Order: sequence, then structure tokens, then C-alpha cells
Amino acid sequence: MPAAELLDIAVDLSGLEAESVTMEFIGRDMHMGLMPFTLQKISEESVDNASAGGERFVGESSVSFCTVDNAMIWLGELKIETKEAIHSITFELDTS
Repeated sequence: MPAAELLDIAVDLSGLEAESVTMEFIGRDMHMGLMPFTLQKISEESVDNASAGGERFVGESSVSFCTVDNAMIWLGELKIETKEAIHSITFELDTS
């Protein structure tokens, strides 16, 4: 996870009809503020899994510099909102 460099984010969904998809990077051991961003749905013509009824959401973001800990551990939290529920997936990102 390079700090302050734009990261391309792509989420392919199948079996869910998402109303919105957001991503947020969170400091695991240190609060660094909340900066969620919304991923944009792209047209089905440009989605590899469109024939299977899939959707693709894309966006760009970056993680901040941490002046206290160069090896800070970040969590990525993906939220997928449907008409029925909000699905949340959190994963740890390696900065080494």
C-alpha cells in the first residue's frame, strides 16, 4: 500500500444488485480520519462478467502518510448497499 499514490479500485459483483458501493481506508491501530469514497458503476458493455449478470464498480483513492509509523497497517472497508441490506467486508492491507 503505497502512501499518497493513486490506487485503482475495481469491484466485480455477481448475484447482488448494488445501489451503491463505497470503499474506505482506515488505520487499524491509529485513527486517521474517515474518508469514504463512492465507486462508480460502469456500463455493462465494458464489464467482463456482464454476460453472467455481473456489475463492475470502479474508483481511485489513496492512503495518507502516517508521520508516526511508516509501517502502519491499513484496513480496507468495502460497503455494498442493496435494497435489502448493507454488506460490509473488511480486509487488512500490507504496507511492507
